[in-house]
Amino acid sequence: MSAEPYETKEQLSPKYYPNLPMFHYLTKMLRFHGLFFDDHVVFREVQDNLKTIRGKVVRPPIGQGKRAQLRGGKK
Repeated sequence: MSAEPYETKEQLSPKYYPNLPMFHYLTKMLRFHGLFFDDHVVFREVQDNLKTIRGKVVRPPIGQGKRAQLRGGKK
């Protein structure tokens, strides 16, 4: 009870953590302008392109995935 509450400690307060949506948008814009290189994003894009070349659906629209097709076949 004699310790300081967590909310008042500067390193544990919500102000300590970065604004993640802003950083996400910033990295997307820097990547668009060629100033930031993210290996994982490039890898995902290459894998998505390879899937579309093979004729697979990368991310189906909501309600048209595997489970929806299975449910539709049972009716």
